[in-house]
Amino acid sequence: VPLLNNSQWASALAINGQTLAPGRENPFRNAVSANFFATLGATLLEGRSFAPADNNPSAPPVAIVNEAFRRKFFGGSSALGQRLSLLAPPGEKAPDFQIVGVVRDLRDYRIDRPGEPYWYVPYVQRAHLPSMSLTLRTQLPLADAVAAVRAELKELDPHIPISQENTLTALIEERLAQERSISFLSSFFAVVALLLSLVGLY
Repeated sequence: VPLLNNSQWASALAINGQTLAPGRENPFRNAVSANFFATLGATLLEGRSFAPADNNPSAPPVAIVNEAFRRKFFGGSSALGQRLSLLAPPGEKAPDFQIVGVVRDLRDYRIDRPGEPYWYVPYVQRAHLPSMSLTLRTQLPLADAVAAVRAELKELDPHIPISQENTLTALIEERLAQERSISFLSSFFAVVALLLSLVGLY
């Protein structure tokens, strides 16, 4: 799931074999590479980050959860070694992911909300990814960085398309502008509703 795109990806989940109670919101999930947290400067609080060896279809399924996930589902206990599994259709066996790390909350869904329960898996251990988002930390101007990425991707596969590119700063500014617009409209309609109710009284 790309950063700050107001979308999320959640699946029915069982924790240590116990399915979440009906109506309980399933935590968000993302599939990432070994360097995802280091690229974003995320702080590892417990355990380890993903290793390149984890991005292998034959590697044992592993997961990293954030603070909010640990707090919501394990309270004051350690999350390390706990197991997460997706709910599979009858007759199928879903992967059983072992938690190997806990990372500080990232606002990678929406910047106007505090950290929500999130868990991450290596992207190779997640089948059927319809698309991917590449996150870079670089000193280069955007145009130069995009040109370098396009050249690398062309070497790998000339048919890989790039749908859009942007800086994290620009994304944050865009999201803040959207939130300000929504806030303004909400306040405006609240005032209109109040005026209409006052008119109705007289």
